Amino acid sequence: MAFTASQLLKIQQMATDKWAENRTRADYWAECEVVKAIQAEQTAVLDPLTDPNKTNTVKLIWLNACDVDDDAAGDDCAISGPELSSDSEDYTLDIFRKATFSVKEIQARTDQFTVQEQIARGLLQLDKVMSEYLASQVVAKLEAFRGTNTYTAPVGSAAWSISGSDTEVPADQWDTTLLPKLSLASRKNKFLNPYLISGEALWYVNEEARNNQGNDDGKGDSTRMGGKYFSRKYFDPVKIDEVNAGTIKAYMVDRGAIAMATKTHYGDVPTLVQNPWQQRYRMQSMNLPGVYWEMIYTQACSSSEITHTFQAKVNAGIFLNPTGCTAANTGVLSFVRPAGI
Repeated sequence: MAFTASQLLKIQQMATDKWAENRTRADYWAECEVVKAIQAEQTAVLDPLTDPNKTNTVKLIWLNACDVDDDAAGDDCAISGPELSSDSEDYTLDIFRKATFSVKEIQARTDQFTVQEQIARGLLQLDKVMSEYLASQVVAKLEAFRGTNTYTAPVGSAAWSISGSDTEVPADQWDTTLLPKLSLASRKNKFLNPYLISGEALWYVNEEARNNQGNDDGKGDSTRMGGKYFSRKYFDPVKIDEVNAGTIKAYMVDRGAIAMATKTHYGDVPTLVQNPWQQRYRMQSMNLPGVYWEMIYTQACSSSEITHTFQAKVNAGIFLNPTGCTAANTGVLSFVRPAGI
């Protein structure tokens, strides 16, 4: 027998309850910190698109203040200036991905978990898989959005070199003394409010600074890796390094340079669709607050076996702020750490 809308909601609540259990959560915790970083630093406003025909389109509103400039002083009684604008653009969502699982009722009769418990765990696994897929897409977009670094010669240090869109920093500079150099690089590149996203490149440095912050000889490292130069640092030592396939790097991103949008077409309460018979609804991600998966549930009977099938789908887009003041300054820079150090 197929599950009703109310029964589906109860199963979803069961998944939520299992997520709240520390022992269960560890099994379904997604490696997706890079997505959370973009979410935390996003400033673009997502405006619901009212045109029902544009099912794969969203409208993003970006603040543009690039026209403000200085000029010779004049008559204070007659002043004028460029109007700050909120530029909006329609974007086509180009990320489509799904994940699916099935549960058979007869098999569940000999299993220690009920059908509902198996489905609840399956929903948590869908969330993990989809969240990690989005994380891989964010890293790929960071690579695509890299701009040109204009500061490559910190005073008193060996010069950095440019390789394509990457800044290669010599091996001996990858310690806490790199932080003030990166901070100055952000100012030289006219980043207004930068933050760092790193894989393994800065992960050990950060951990060692935290571990030694109570030691007299470790306070300087702690200060440099603390909030003095970058008040926001995010670490995803799994997905960033996986996607970059052996190239160890850290990204500097200006706040608001990147926006991520997802779109669903269903509500929280399952809606019945006939031919084929399906229940369609949305499910909030446990790993990524504010992200919803489009859910489709269907049931089939064959050879005296009832099978329940669930599909999660994401419709998303990751976009670069088009209102940057210069084409080369995209708001994203990457710094490569040589391998084997």
